Amino acid sequence: MQTPTHLTPQMNPDPIYQNDINSIKDQFFSEFSTLDDAPPDTLYHYTDPGGLLGILNTKALWFSRSGFLNDATEATHGLSLIQAALKEKLELKNTRLSASLLQTTERKIGTFLTSNFAPFITCFCASGDLLSQWRGYGSLGGGFAIGFSPNELEARVKTKDRPAILAKVIYDIEHQKSYISRAIDSFCALADSWEVAGWKAESDELIEAADIGLRTALIDAFFRFKHPGFAEENEWRLIVFEKMDHPALSFRSAGPRIIPYFCINMCRITTPPESLPITRIVCGPTVNQELTKQALALRLAQDPGLRDVKVEASLVPFRA
Repeated sequence: MQTPTHLTPQMNPDPIYQNDINSIKDQFFSEFSTLDDAPPDTLYHYTDPGGLLGILNTKALWFSRSGFLNDATEATHGLSLIQAALKEKLELKNTRLSASLLQTTERKIGTFLTSNFAPFITCFCASGDLLSQWRGYGSLGGGFAIGFSPNELEARVKTKDRPAILAKVIYDIEHQKSYISRAIDSFCALADSWEVAGWKAESDELIEAADIGLRTALIDAFFRFKHPGFAEENEWRLIVFEKMDHPALSFRSAGPRIIPYFCINMCRITTPPESLPITRIVCGPTVNQELTKQALALRLAQDPGLRDVKVEASLVPFRA
């Protein structure tokens, strides 16, 4: 995974130490590459009938600001783990430079949540017929699970000015804690090596560079780590990074909440017109499935690129 450069402050690279910093960052980013590069054949987006028709009609998906969604710990879970790990490390005996690094990162880590360049996400599930998803997001079983081709998703939204990744969510709490503590330890070890080498004249600049590197390495914790109580969802996230003051930023209501979001077209301008990368649609367990399948087949037939989409009925024995 390549980290969006907009997410953290940038410094002019210095060949003396910047290569070491980049090497550590790349080491940690590569840990998730194997997971992200091997998604299931189909990823499902659960929605109600209005959401399905809206996606088909606009050929767009809504990307909501991370932290404004249903999970109350969405924005704070990863941050709380990072803060706890930094505090624990600070309580140990550290060299002057590593202690300074830990204090700097502890002070600045929360600024990611208020960054002007922020992650906006739309969520997918690896299962297209999951009871908890029908209850939570599929209109109590009266909705649909739209199956998308994962290989197309990232390419459809990424642009030169808008970084995007398709990321597998990590629920294992020990994995999360291990990743965070190893990242902190690696950058502290680098700071220690600088101190041993006698690099004191530029210590402030060194700490600033190391802090930027550490916070960048920890970005995954904010949008990829989720509370283990949600593990059944087996979630994947399509994430775009946009400016909060972008003129296309919109707002929608969801109960008592107001959610910032972007509506992003999933079809590039081509001739003939490109279709949505949909391969399968599952009708929820509480709808009149046969009539729904017939109506949906008529709608899909209006788009030549969607005529081969499989329409199937849920097998979950659920009645709202």
